[in-house]
Amino acid sequence: MERRGAGCAGAGCGHPFLPPDDADAAAGNGRPAPADPSARGSVIRYAMFPFWACLLVPAAAAAACRLFPDWQQLIVFLGLMLALPFVWLLILRIIDCCTAGIAVSSRPLTLRYSRGYTFHTVIVPRERVNYVRIRYSIFPEMGRQL
Repeated sequence: MERRGAGCAGAGCGHPFLPPDDADAAAGNGRPAPADPSARGSVIRYAMFPFWACLLVPAAAAAACRLFPDWQQLIVFLGLMLALPFVWLLILRIIDCCTAGIAVSSRPLTLRYSRGYTFHTVIVPRERVNYVRIRYSIFPEMGRQL
């Protein structure tokens, strides 16, 4: 692994038990490789649901305001409250496409992913891994996205 700095074998990165090269990887300097530029379609599909929800919820609220003008304040408030989680999910999905992955260095394995509205980072020493399972779904295979 290429050394990217002096390391942080101490209080710098919060991983005093790792050697400097591995501590750099655990601190986020050994990030997973960036996504392949040809995978731009998968990013669009991954963020499609929150994108359309961010567009359709305000449009539905505007249509409801035209149908029920007396309820406009309540409809605008509810439309905004309903749209905010979708905006947050869209932002998270775009960030997740850039940061999710697996980084393998000399000692630890780092897995970064998101589930729901949160990001997760798992750092496991290589000698603690006893089973690896790679699973493919039939749907990406049908779309030739493997």
